Parts: sequence; structure tokens; C-alpha cells
Amino acid sequence: MNRFPFSFLISLLTLNTMVEAKPKARAQCDVRDELMTIVYEDPFFSRPENHKKRDLLIKKIATNKFLCEEKN
Repeated sequence: MNRFPFSFLISLLTLNTMVEAKPKARAQCDVRDELMTIVYEDPFFSRPENHKKRDLLIKKIATNKFLCEEKN
């Protein structure tokens, strides 16, 4: 019976650590979100004939590993 509160406490601490780690990682990559917003709001990329170009550019932004790299 004493084992339940201990394992429950460990589970809560683990969950808390995981929840706290996500916003920090997310906050470091605001540049990517801002660039995507600019591309989607751009009049040139809003035209139907340019949607393929827009989608390719968004894909390049999303997969670029250097945008959210932490600087030392």
C-alpha cells in the first residue's frame, strides 16, 4: 500500500518535467512561425497559381534545421 503513493509521485514529477520542456523548445522557434505567417499573408503567394510555390517554400522553412538552432 505504501508503494502506490510513491509511484504516483514519480509519475507526476515525470509528467511535470515533460510539460515544462515543451514550451521552452517551442519558444526557441518563433522565427519559423513568423516566416510562415509572412509567406501565407503575402499577396503573391495568396494567388491560386502560386500555391505550389508557396507550399514548397513553407516546406523548406519547416524542414530548415538552422532556423531554430541555438546560438552559443
